[in-house]
Amino acid sequence: MTMEFEIEGLEEEAPMIMGFKTNEASSSSDALKVLVGARILGLPYTFKKIGWVMGYLLIISIATLDYYCMMFLVYSKRKVESQSEAVKISSFGDLRFAVCGSVSRIVVDAMAV
Repeated sequence: MTMEFEIEGLEEEAPMIMGFKTNEASSSSDALKVLVGARILGLPYTFKKIGWVMGYLLIISIATLDYYCMMFLVYSKRKVESQSEAVKISSFGDLRFAVCGSVSRIVVDAMAV
């Protein structure tokens, strides 16, 4: 079941999940809330155990690693799409399938559950 909506003159279809309309922006904001929320809750304990200086260094190093991983995924998507015009990647599962085949898609999806 899908619903159509328009963003800046571009028509797209938004999938319906459990009766709610989803799109890229809402999915991204939900993922950000989960990742940031879990980290924020653990920060006071972390700073208590390792101190202020090491705490800030840890935050900076994790942020750098997150940024590098995100940019690597974007680069990989663009590289795979540029090598083959027939390949359209719209999810991490599609990227895994294009790079490693169907077995990796099943294995990683099983590990996520």
